[in-house]
Formats: sequence, C-alpha cells, structure tokens
Amino acid sequence: MASSDVQWMLIRKNNSFLRTSNGKTFSAEPGNLLNRHSFKYSGLVNAKTVGVKGTKKGVQVTLSRKNKTRKPATRNATVVINKQVRGAVKAVTALTKGSNYRADLTQAAVSRVSTIIRNKNAKRVQKVGRKGKVSKK
Repeated sequence: MASSDVQWMLIRKNNSFLRTSNGKTFSAEPGNLLNRHSFKYSGLVNAKTVGVKGTKKGVQVTLSRKNKTRKPATRNATVVINKQVRGAVKAVTALTKGSNYRADLTQAAVSRVSTIIRNKNAKRVQKVGRKGKVSKK
C-alpha cells in the first residue's frame, strides 16, 4: 500500500466524489464528516476515519480500523447510538477522543451527530391552504 500522502497526491485533483459549487470544492466520500475536500477530512486516504449518518434507530457511527486495510469486509466497525443529544455527544466523544482514535475529528463528529438528532426530533408543521384545509405531504 502506498502512503496516505502519495494517495492524496493522486486523487486530490480528480476522483468520483468531487463536487464543485460556486468555486468551492466539496467531497461526497464516505467517512468525510464535513464534506470538505481536504486531506484531514478525507475518508479515502486516511487509515483512521470517522463516519456519521442517521438511521431509523438512531445515529450510526462508523470507525475504520487501521490494521484491517487489506480486508474490506471487516475494516469498518459500526456503533448505533440511540440516545438524546447529550448522551450521543458523550458517546461520540468517548469513541473518538476518549479512546485516542482521532481527537482532531471529535468536534466535527459531535456537531454532525447533534444536527442529525435535532433534525430527527424536529416537529413537523402542517401547512393550512387557502380554504382552511390541511395539505398532506
């Protein structure tokens, strides 16, 4: 395997996950918490990555294992967190910073988890049409 720096030099200009909008470059790769196109947040070239996404049961946090790079089927360890915002923040902090995994990604993971949970718990507002009927969506 080539080093992370060499891999980044090869894929930084052109890969299938690049998205550009208004002169800014974003990345849609798995394991990229902020969707920024940078070496620090890249889920493709770093050996240790943190991925967060919402599921029906809660928030799924995916950690990639450094020693399993040649076995893709068992490389990622996933944990489903089914708690409110405070409990989820503590759990994510323990997974990243507390276990000396990637302390530099702790704040990004915490903000992503809290945003996902708050959006799931948001109350839906029903719109009333001109004739006083509730529209269904």
